[in-house]
Amino acid sequence: MIEKYTTRLWLSAAKVHALSLKIRRGGEFIHFDGRDGFISNIASSNKALLELQWQGQQPTYFEFSLNGSSKELSEIKKSCKASL
Repeated sequence: MIEKYTTRLWLSAAKVHALSLKIRRGGEFIHFDGRDGFISNIASSNKALLELQWQGQQPTYFEFSLNGSSKELSEIKKSCKASL
């Protein structure tokens, strides 16, 4: 079963994004829509704060380091020849 949520992500590049997340129950990954300059904002940020509110509970916040993300995103872009 895939569950869908709408949440927010704050980036150190002073950007706030509303996200649509998809999570497969029991899965190890969270998938999100990367439109509207989201990926380039990740590349220019050094940390992110993700807000998740599951099943009507109070929001929980997760902080992630994005150090090195610019380099990794560049490598991904080269490998798939995509325009990120």
